[in-house]
Amino acid sequence: MREFLAESETELYDHVFSFALVDEADSILIDEARIPLVIAASTDDSQTPLLTRMNEITNCMQINRDYTVDDYESSVYLTEEGISLAEKELGIDNLYSEDNIETVVALNNALYAREIVRLDVDYVVKDNKVQLVDEFTGRIAHKRHWPHGVHEAIEVKEGLDPSKRGRILSQITLQNFMKLYECLSGMTGTALQAAEEFDNTYDLKVHVIPTHKRMIRHDSEDDIYYTKADKYKAIMETVIAEHGKGRPILIGTASVEESENLSVLLSEASIKYNILNAKNDEMEADLIASAGNLFAVTVSTNMAGRGIDIKLGGPGEEDHDEVSSAGGLLVIGTDRHESIRVDSQLRGRAGRQGDPGESRFIISLEDDIFIRYNFAELVPARLLSKVKTGPVTNNVLLREASRLQKIVQGVHFDIRTSLSKYTVLLQEQSNYIRSMRNRILHLTKDKSPYMEEFMPDRFFSLEERFGRTHVCDAERVICLRVITDSWAEYLDNMAYIKDSIHIMKMSGKDPLHEYNKILFESFSELKENIGNRIYDCLKIASANENGIDTESIGIVKPSSTWTYIVSNQAEQLQLFPFLDSLAKAIKRHI
Repeated sequence: MREFLAESETELYDHVFSFALVDEADSILIDEARIPLVIAASTDDSQTPLLTRMNEITNCMQINRDYTVDDYESSVYLTEEGISLAEKELGIDNLYSEDNIETVVALNNALYAREIVRLDVDYVVKDNKVQLVDEFTGRIAHKRHWPHGVHEAIEVKEGLDPSKRGRILSQITLQNFMKLYECLSGMTGTALQAAEEFDNTYDLKVHVIPTHKRMIRHDSEDDIYYTKADKYKAIMETVIAEHGKGRPILIGTASVEESENLSVLLSEASIKYNILNAKNDEMEADLIASAGNLFAVTVSTNMAGRGIDIKLGGPGEEDHDEVSSAGGLLVIGTDRHESIRVDSQLRGRAGRQGDPGESRFIISLEDDIFIRYNFAELVPARLLSKVKTGPVTNNVLLREASRLQKIVQGVHFDIRTSLSKYTVLLQEQSNYIRSMRNRILHLTKDKSPYMEEFMPDRFFSLEERFGRTHVCDAERVICLRVITDSWAEYLDNMAYIKDSIHIMKMSGKDPLHEYNKILFESFSELKENIGNRIYDCLKIASANENGIDTESIGIVKPSSTWTYIVSNQAEQLQLFPFLDSLAKAIKRHI
C-alpha cells in the first residue's frame, strides 16, 4: 500500500507473491478475511468540538423516547422526539438538511458509541487509549480502528482526547491480499468445519491429518440454564468440586466483563486463580504456561483458545501423573460463541498429545447469543412464558438452543459471501490506479508523462528555462500526487455509499447491483477528473530553478502516514440509521 505514496522508482517494493503458508488458517482466511488493511495520512481537520457537543446531547437523551435500538443491538435510530431534541439543542430548524449531514453522522456515531459498543466486551481502555478486543481471540486487536468517526466518538465518551483523523490513501482486505499469492496453503485444527468456505472462496481443499497420539478427551453435553445467576452457580459448584481434587481448570469466557465477574465469585469462594484477558494480555505466555499446574484455576477470554499446549503438571510436567489421575485439564466454556469453530478451539486446549482431559459448556438462555439472535422466536412462547429457574430439561429448548448456533454461523457465512462481492470491483479499480502510477514511476528521467504530448508549448518553454530532467521530475510528482489525492477522495466517497446502499432495498433494488453500478460510473468520472486535475495543475503551477513548484498549487506529500486495520465489526454498523426516519423528518420540515 505504501507504493501509493511512491514518487520514485526506488520507492517501489521488489516483492513476488509466490507462496504463502498461513498458521491458524481459518482465523486469518475466514474470520478476519474481510478486514481492510489501511494506510492513511494525517489531516488538519479536528472534530473534537463537534464530537464533544454530540456526546453532551446524547447524554440528555433517553432510550425508547429519543432513540431506539434494533433487536440485534447493531443499530440505533433517532425518533421524532430525538430529532426535535437535537434540533433544539443545536439551534437549527432541520437536522437532515444537506448542510447538517456531518452533524447527523457525528450524532449517530455518539449514540452508537453509547448504546451499541460495549466497554470490556468490544473494547477496553488501556494506557489512556481505546483498544479494540478481537471477538475471536479475546486479545487486544492492535492497530485496529472503527471507521468514519465511530472510534473517535467512543474516545470522547470515555473522556479521552479523540485520535487524529486520518484520510485513507489505500486499502486492501486480507482476503484480497492473500489471493495475490500464486500458491496458498495453511493449517488449523478447525479447518474441517469451514471446508465449504475454503473451497468456495479460495479453491482450497481441506485434508485431515490424524493426531500424533489418540485423542481421549471427553466432551460433555452442554449444561443449559434459564438464567445467568443459575449458570454462575453451576459453574462455581463445578469449579469447587473439581478444584478440590487438584484438577487444573481453564474457564473460557466470551468477554473481559464476564471474566472479571467470575473472578469476583472465585475470590468470594477463596479460590486462588489467574485471570487472562485483553487488559493483561502481555502476561499470556506465563499464565498459560502455569494453567496445567495442580490446583490451578485460570479464567480467560478466547485468547487461550488457539495454538497453545497446556502441559499437565506445569511447564516441566513435574506433576503430570498426579494431574492425569485427577482427570487432566478441565475446560469450562461459559458462553456459546457465534462461531462453532471458536468453541472447538477452546475445547481443544484439553486432551492434547494424548493426555486425558474434559470440556464442558455451562451456559444460559440469558447469554448474549440467545438475546441478540432472538432465541425466543425459535420456540413456542409457552415454553418461556413463565419465570423458570434451574437447568433446562425441555427437549425442544435443548434442541433449538443447539440449532441456534448453527443458524447464526450459517448467517455469518452468507454475510461473508455477500460482503466479499462488494470488494471485487473496487479491488480491480485499485489495481488499475496502481498500474497508472507505476507506468509513470517507470518512465525514464527525461520522459514527460503528460505535458510534452498535451501541453507542448508550456513544456518546451519550461524545458528551455530549467532543463528537461527538472521539468519531467516535477511533472511526474504532480501527476502522482494528483492520482493519489483523487483516489483517496474516491475511497472516502465509496465508503459512505457502501454504508448506506442498503436503503436501495426499500425501493426493491438489489444493493450489490446498484453499488457496482455506482462504482463503475464513478470510476469513469474519476479517470476523467484525474486527467482534468493534472491539466489544471500543470497549467497554473509556477516555475522555479528546480522546475515546477508543487506547493504553489497545494499538491503536497502527506506530512505523516500510518497503517491500521478497520474493524470487521464495522461491516455490521449501519452508519446511516437515520435514513429510516428520514422520510418523516423531511415531511415534517416541508
